[in-house]
Amino acid sequence: MEGFVYCWTDKLTSMLYVGSHKGCENDGYICSSEYMLPEYYKRPQDFSRKIIAVGSWSEMRVLEYTILKSAN
Repeated sequence: MEGFVYCWTDKLTSMLYVGSHKGCENDGYICSSEYMLPEYYKRPQDFSRKIIAVGSWSEMRVLEYTILKSAN
């Protein structure tokens, strides 16, 4: 598999962060969100990540776009 779509949950604020990453699930990647990342570094215990799907990079980009578009 080339990539995955993930969802981070901020348990303190109930905010969700959805994204995709080209790589494997255990490569240490967190996210690229300029809003979430500083909060994660301050209080990582308040965040949990769920892997939504694993697949080809192009499929994961489409899935991320679909999820984000439906949320707006």
